[in-house]
Amino acid sequence: MLSLSLAFASCKEKNGNSQTYGIPTTIILTSSSLAGHSTSHKELTDSLALTPYNINGQALSLLFATASEDDEGLVIFGDFRPDIAPSNSTLYPFDFADQLVVNSAVILKPGYVGGNVEHMVDMFGYIDIYVTVDMADRRFRLALSDYDIGSDTYIRGDVLLEDTISGDLRFYDLDNYVFSTARPNNPCTIEEIRDFLDPIRPNMVYYPLNVFLDPNIYLDANELQTASSIDVVVDFFVEDFVILENQTSTQDISDSALINSFNITQNIVGFGNSGLTAAATVVINQ
Repeated sequence: MLSLSLAFASCKEKNGNSQTYGIPTTIILTSSSLAGHSTSHKELTDSLALTPYNINGQALSLLFATASEDDEGLVIFGDFRPDIAPSNSTLYPFDFADQLVVNSAVILKPGYVGGNVEHMVDMFGYIDIYVTVDMADRRFRLALSDYDIGSDTYIRGDVLLEDTISGDLRFYDLDNYVFSTARPNNPCTIEEIRDFLDPIRPNMVYYPLNVFLDPNIYLDANELQTASSIDVVVDFFVEDFVILENQTSTQDISDSALINSFNITQNIVGFGNSGLTAAATVVINQ
C-alpha cells in the first residue's frame, strides 16, 4: 500500500476570521477490477479493444465535475487548478492495481455550488499501460502532457513501447522502423492528444481523461462549507481502455504495427466513453 501526503492552501472565512486552510481529507484510490486480472481482448468491426492488466504513472489532479456546469467541480487530489497547471507542475505516482491512500486538504473554490456528479476528470503527466499481446506482456507509455524530468522528455501525445530485447521503454522511429533511446524526428504520436484544445479552458496543457461514476454522487455545498473532514473512496473499473486500430489479431504482430495501431478508447468513441468508470463514496464529516 502506498501513502502520500499533499498540502494545499485556501483563504476562507470561518467564525468571522480569514484563515488559510483546506478541509482535511482522506482519499483511498484503488481498482478492484485490476487486482489479479489479465488482459482481455474484444473484437470490434476492424479493430481490437484491450483491457489492460494494469495502469500506473504520474498524476496531476482528480476532479469531481459538477453535472450541467461548464467550469465547476471539486478537486479531491493534486493540483487545485488543473485547468491552468503548467507542464512542470508537481506530479504524484499512482498505481491502479495498488491501493493508494492520500492525506490531503480539499479546497472549495469561491462560489462553489455543488450538485450532482456524473463523472470525474483525471489528469496525468503520463500513464504506463500494461497489456498482453501475442502471449507476451507489453508496456506502453502515453504522454498526456509535455514532460521533461531528468532524461525523460516527452511531448503530449507521444507513445513509447517497451523494447522486449532491452526491457526499456523507448520511442519508435517511424522513419527507420527502429526503437530509439532519444526522441526521434518522427516518433509515434497520437494526434488527437497532441493537438487537443479545450474550448472552455484554452490554457489547459494536460489532456483530460473522463471517468464516469456508477452510481452518480451528490455533493452538498453547504455541508462542505462546514465540514470538519472528508473521507473519499474511489474504486476504478478499467475495461476496453486501449484500441488497436485496424488490427483484428495480435498474433505475430510486429512492434511497428503494434505501436502504430495504439490508441485509447476516448479518442475513438469520444469523451463519453473512456473505458474508465468508477464507484465513488464521499462522507462529509461535521
